[in-house]
Amino acid sequence: MIPAKVIPTLTSMVNLSRFFPDEFRNKMTGILDIGAKRSMLALMKAGRLEFYREIAVGGDDFTRGITGTIFHEGRAIQFSNEEATEFKLKFGYPLGYSEGMTFRGAPLGEVGTMMRPVVERLTGEIHRSIGFFQDKSEGQEVEALFLIGGGAQLKHLPNVLSEKLAIPVELFSPPADISIVGDAKNQN
Repeated sequence: MIPAKVIPTLTSMVNLSRFFPDEFRNKMTGILDIGAKRSMLALMKAGRLEFYREIAVGGDDFTRGITGTIFHEGRAIQFSNEEATEFKLKFGYPLGYSEGMTFRGAPLGEVGTMMRPVVERLTGEIHRSIGFFQDKSEGQEVEALFLIGGGAQLKHLPNVLSEKLAIPVELFSPPADISIVGDAKNQN
């Protein structure tokens, strides 16, 4: 038998399920790989893939959201892709920052408002996917969601997703005894 389509990302995600915390290994648990262009949601139980779905929202969508125009104190502020990337790395989804904080003259709250539609789209797609899975699996609940990929590094994203999805969401932390090939940059 020759497989018609092999999805290496999905295979890697299933392999990662071996490293889930003990309390989630035998429960329905998800991994969301947030890539640049798209995300992949995989739901697993006891190391077995139960459901997966590609979601057309990725880290680049957050960047594009930030590059819109903000009008503040009578002037228009627009970020380049490089500035938007810098913002994502420094502040993430701006939660809990004081009102007076700004980035290159733009209030953090305003930049967060520009990112909100992307967060809502991502959350909505995850919610619909989990709902579809639950309908097809006779109501089986998803117990937790782990985030991987470059887009998952957006600060505060696990908190926002956890609140909106009403399940625990956290960055996937590989065990300390896993060795990663390559130089220090690749390992990070």
